[in-house]
Amino acid sequence: MGKLVKLLPEPVRTRWNSWFEVVEYHAEYFDNYLQFVEEEIEEASTTDSAALRRLAENLDPANAAQLLACIKFVSENTKRLLKQLEGQEHYAVVIHNMMHDLYAAWRLARAGITAG
Repeated sequence: MGKLVKLLPEPVRTRWNSWFEVVEYHAEYFDNYLQFVEEEIEEASTTDSAALRRLAENLDPANAAQLLACIKFVSENTKRLLKQLEGQEHYAVVIHNMMHDLYAAWRLARAGITAG
C-alpha cells in the first residue's frame, strides 16, 4: 500500500507562500504521478495514447531528480526570502545581500545536482 495522499492545499491569491506550498505538495507526490502514468500506460496497452506517451516523456524519471531538486530549492528559498521581506523596512544593501546569498546557495545546489 502506498503512502496516504493529503489533500492539495488551496492557494490564496494574497498569500504568496500558499502558492509555494502547492508547488511543494506536487513535488512531494511526484512519484505518485509517475506511478499513475505508468499504470495508465499499462492499462491502455492495447490502444495508442499520444497524450499518455507525451505525459510519460515529460515525467521521465531521468530528469525528475533534477526537476524536483530545482522545485524544492526555489520553493524553500523564495518562501524564506518573502518571509524576511514581509512587513519590514529594508535597505537596498540588505536586499542585495539576501539575493547574493540566495544566488550562492543556488550555485552550490546546482553543482550538487549536476554532479549527482
